[in-house]
Amino acid sequence: MILETLSLGPGYLILGALVAFSVYYVVRTAMIDRRIRNLGAVRAPSPVNNLFSALAWFMRAGRMQRSNQLLAFFDGVYESATPQSPNCIEIAVGPSIRYVLTREPEHIKAVLTTKFTDFGKGSRFHEVWSPFLGDSIFTTDGPLWRNSRALIRPMFVRERVRDLDIFDHWTNVLISKLPVPGETVDVMDLFYRMTLDVTTDFLLGHSSNSLENPKNDFARAFNEVQRIQMMLAIMAPLRSLVPTAKYHAGIKEIERFIMPFIEQTLALPPSELEKLSSTESSKEVTFLHSIARYSRDPKVIRDQIMADNRGTTLRLYPAVPYNIRAALTDTTLPGVGTGQDVAVLKGDMVVYSALSMQRRRDMYPPVDDAFPDPAVFCPDRWDRWTPRPWTYVPFNGGPRICVGQNFAMTEMAYCLVLLLQKYDRIEYRGDWHAQFHKAEIVGAPGQGVPVAFFEAEDGGEGA
Repeated sequence: MILETLSLGPGYLILGALVAFSVYYVVRTAMIDRRIRNLGAVRAPSPVNNLFSALAWFMRAGRMQRSNQLLAFFDGVYESATPQSPNCIEIAVGPSIRYVLTREPEHIKAVLTTKFTDFGKGSRFHEVWSPFLGDSIFTTDGPLWRNSRALIRPMFVRERVRDLDIFDHWTNVLISKLPVPGETVDVMDLFYRMTLDVTTDFLLGHSSNSLENPKNDFARAFNEVQRIQMMLAIMAPLRSLVPTAKYHAGIKEIERFIMPFIEQTLALPPSELEKLSSTESSKEVTFLHSIARYSRDPKVIRDQIMADNRGTTLRLYPAVPYNIRAALTDTTLPGVGTGQDVAVLKGDMVVYSALSMQRRRDMYPPVDDAFPDPAVFCPDRWDRWTPRPWTYVPFNGGPRICVGQNFAMTEMAYCLVLLLQKYDRIEYRGDWHAQFHKAEIVGAPGQGVPVAFFEAEDGGEGA
């Protein structure tokens, strides 16, 4: 029979393959639909529901990422949502590969807390992110994740974070790099490099010293790896099309910087590590010494340092724009209003955007003189308004809440206070209307932050 089929020519082979694929597609779709019905749920609206439209969608997402229009792109995606499933859609690459995109607070709450055990990072996320972050707290689930979190959590206790010497030193280094009063400077680059110096000093006991050396290879590599990592995540099924030579070279450069400190620490006898880790003076205790006390595996230490470098360095801007979870079992996301629950099947990827959610106008009071448009920067609104639970999650929430959030907030507050003590006025010298949001692993102003600092003429303290 097989020989007879082969003798019919390539046209029949192609036809046979198409028939076989069609049968598989129909049967697989029917099985998926049955699992959804068994959950008593419905699909989210699916404007992209086949392989070809999905591949085109991911290509467009990649272009939007490169042109820094990802926020507008994702906001436009939700126009396909229905009243029964607002702010949530499905991108179906095929019957078994689905992405559920949401900016609904109740969905984020379910993923992070009420249905925490139903969701995790999953194997696909680990495959994409592990070259950069290894088997760390950001890429693992279950016992491996719990062990990683238990390993690093003691380093972020309140007493350790309250030791302000490290923040004081690097903030003063930053201030020393500012030009004379009245001269324009892009502080975004300075803040990025300062945060990198603080974090490496905190984790390794040795700073990257990028403030003193703007052409620092480690800082450049770290920035480039983050940029490409976001593109790999956005392109998802098409990530093989993303050039990765600079990505892998950047990871090697990062490892070249941190591995000597790991090897130096592992060379210490256990008794010395115990002494360093138990001392009351936190200035003598680095993250590296503490973690080496519990693990002698260089790869484990490397993965945790890479993860925490991201987790603390990238909190200069509080919102991680987009986050991903994989369904570890067949489950649902809660319906909103009178809508039915949304089905999420095992292996489906849930992409939730705190950035998009926190800009939804329908979650805020009506705009008036007392409450400006939510898109407008207005700190005064916090004096008379409090966001509803789960509508503001800059550090996530639940068991996976950012372990370094207090460290990040302390660093930011301390730096800003010192700047405001020295300078009486800060003047923005960019174009507000031309400014745009650059969304990579974290959000940042796309045109930098050009400002000028002015000292008080009367010699008094700053604002």
